[in-house]
Amino acid sequence: MKTTVLGPILLLLLMVYCGTDTKQQVKNANETKLRYTASFDSYVHSVWNNQNMDSLKIIAVEKFTRKMNGSVVATNQQEVAAQMNIYFTGFPNTRIVVEDQIFQDNRLSVNWTFTGTHTGTFKEVTATGKKVHVSGHSTFKFNENGKILEEDAYFNELELLQQLGYTLNEPIMN
Repeated sequence: MKTTVLGPILLLLLMVYCGTDTKQQVKNANETKLRYTASFDSYVHSVWNNQNMDSLKIIAVEKFTRKMNGSVVATNQQEVAAQMNIYFTGFPNTRIVVEDQIFQDNRLSVNWTFTGTHTGTFKEVTATGKKVHVSGHSTFKFNENGKILEEDAYFNELELLQQLGYTLNEPIMN
């Protein structure tokens, strides 16, 4: 009789303990996701859309690395800010709109749209007054404190230049 009563009690205790552990894991995962998405939201709204570079100090690590189309364009906050300022100079009304996002582990994958009007010098291209609308994808990696470690962004640079009026010419064959 003792084993008959002990078995269900142990099973019940095991279920309660495991349920509590699972609830805590879910709670921790949700809190982590909130930290990551808060940093990302600030990156989009404060840094990109409001051009507030001081926000980078709060939401990203000092050695924040940014890649664009497979090439490293910045390896610290100052370089990231300088690289972004190229876009802000060329497109002072820059806007990033997040289309959708997927969160997994310490990574956030995002589809976004960049819009702006080319009223300043962009790289070496003088203002055309043309509006651009370019879609892209970024994957962000975060540290355990929710700060951005790196961004890996992909978009069609040719599409951007074509919207500014540039065309491709056939290559000269020798």
